[in-house]
Amino acid sequence: MDLMTFPELLGSMTSDDGQVFCLHVKDVAGTEMMIGIPHREIAHLIEVAAVQVQEGSRLRGDKDLTAFNTRSFSVGVSEGGQVVLTLAIGATAKLAFVLPGDMTGQLSETLAIASARSAEAKSGGAVN
Repeated sequence: MDLMTFPELLGSMTSDDGQVFCLHVKDVAGTEMMIGIPHREIAHLIEVAAVQVQEGSRLRGDKDLTAFNTRSFSVGVSEGGQVVLTLAIGATAKLAFVLPGDMTGQLSETLAIASARSAEAKSGGAVN
């Protein structure tokens, strides 16, 4: 299978009918083009990209965790009664996650523990 490499991502847009997610890219020869992906595939694209971000980091031997920097978050309840966590990343992007079952309780407990450990580390105390 041939591989086309796009060393530069120039932007993105949605088609006028809302059906296609378009990526504006530049190939190795400097040619600009638009790549169209059905909107229904965006969540799948994000999932497989997240796997490959971690795999690339592992193969390069990166010592730091590869993670997205978040600017803010919100937690709300959908019209269907589902708890939704939304993370703001980059300048304008937002990713929303439906939290199943008791994940909200688990997140609360985990964040409290992580916050305490972070405070201890910053103050020079013992970290478990």
